[in-house]
Amino acid sequence: MPITISGNGGISGLGDIDGHDLETATLVVSGDTTINPISATAASLFVDESANAVGINTRSPSTLLEVQGKGDKQVLRLTNPANTDTAIAFNDSTNLTGNASQIGSKSGAFQFVTGSLERLRITSGGEFGINTANPTQLIETRGDIDDSNVFLTTNSVAADSGATIGFQSTTGGWTFSASHAQIKGGRVNGSNGYLDFFTRQSAASTRVMRLDNNGRVGIGTINPQRKLVVSDNGGPGLEVFPGDANVGVTLNTYNRTTNAFTDCTIGFDKLIFQRADGEKARFNTNGNLAFINGNGIDFSAKTPSAAGSDSSVLNDYEEGSFTPIIKDTAGAGGNTAVSTGAGHYIKIGGMCYVTCRLSDIDVSGLNNTTMFVHGLPFVSSGDGYGIGSVLMANVTFTDQVDVRWLNNRTYAYFDNMASGSLFTNLTRSSFPTTSGRIEFNVICQCP
Repeated sequence: MPITISGNGGISGLGDIDGHDLETATLVVSGDTTINPISATAASLFVDESANAVGINTRSPSTLLEVQGKGDKQVLRLTNPANTDTAIAFNDSTNLTGNASQIGSKSGAFQFVTGSLERLRITSGGEFGINTANPTQLIETRGDIDDSNVFLTTNSVAADSGATIGFQSTTGGWTFSASHAQIKGGRVNGSNGYLDFFTRQSAASTRVMRLDNNGRVGIGTINPQRKLVVSDNGGPGLEVFPGDANVGVTLNTYNRTTNAFTDCTIGFDKLIFQRADGEKARFNTNGNLAFINGNGIDFSAKTPSAAGSDSSVLNDYEEGSFTPIIKDTAGAGGNTAVSTGAGHYIKIGGMCYVTCRLSDIDVSGLNNTTMFVHGLPFVSSGDGYGIGSVLMANVTFTDQVDVRWLNNRTYAYFDNMASGSLFTNLTRSSFPTTSGRIEFNVICQCP
């Protein structure tokens, strides 16, 4: 007849033996026990007495419980007919009744629980969530405020050692070092670190950018000396230096021929251009372009130049006013005429254009010599003759009056051109005592 072993070890199907009912007895088995031997090495259930171990589908369990698979069948399957939640609990000797840690299935997802709280979940759609039960991306982690969500470390303490994250669309047989892109957290020393960014170029990943331990960004260089450095060969290249509240922002470009910097300073109210030997030009606070120390606009790109040209730089522009004074001497000293006068000038490059008006001229205090107009704004660098017009009222003259601005002088004097084109000086005797008036303009070459 068949023999049935019940859950309490009772055996049914047997009669009384020696006055005892075996259906209510406890089955005690000593020695190795084999149930349904399959082969010399396998059995449906094997109890190894000496190792105190149980094997399923094996007669040589190496752990307390060892289950070996068979063909393509599942090795172990846990189900819960009551609901969709099935879990394996892990307890230590101090917590035999609680569920300190679990792994199992919950509503179609696979979950890991520690301290009675879910820590990790893989959803039925394949999303991986750490510290979240509802991941919306392939991998999603959630940490407390200011806590690290992901912490990657290495065992090395050598300089430039660090942990790296690789990015790859397909494996393609490539190694990690040749992945499409990488981000490495590197070590400078025990206190400082940096981030390196790599992209795949040709056959391997190449470093393209570094964020160093001082918060400086280097593109094409691992040694940026300013907040942002862009270089194509590891040199200084183009550098941006924010400076401080008083300086503004400096933009440096490196000249690899002269090994010198050309600086462009972007201030809070100005833009300054300078080279290693100093400032060259700036847009000032009024929005005007100003050139320093004889620098100017170079028109040399215009060709051909005129014969005899020695410069194509426009290096000066100025305009203003001055007060003209009539004296009877060319230099210092002498006598001054009483008059009301005003003058204006415009200087473009090396040429100066002057207009002047003198009225109510009282020459009674002058000697009867050549009269000179002092107070002109520049020293002339060549003989300058009246170009334009000369107006003289209440003045006796023979033919034509001209104003000359002599070489290396800051004054002009008048000539009266008589017949035969001879110049004679204009003197006090040509003027009435108090009612003379002169208006003139003159152009002269100036330094």
